[in-house]
Amino acid sequence: EHFIFEITGKGSKLDQFIAIMKPLGLVEICRTGVAAMNRGPQAM
Repeated sequence: EHFIFEITGKGSKLDQFIAIMKPLGLVEICRTGVAAMNRGPQAM
């Protein structure tokens, strides 16, 4: 079985999630840091 999680939140919450998942066999982590998205009809 394989699972992919996409999570957002404060860094401390992400660290807690990672700490919970490591004993369950977490294999790979990719963290993007801060990202922004524009709202509305105009492109960025």
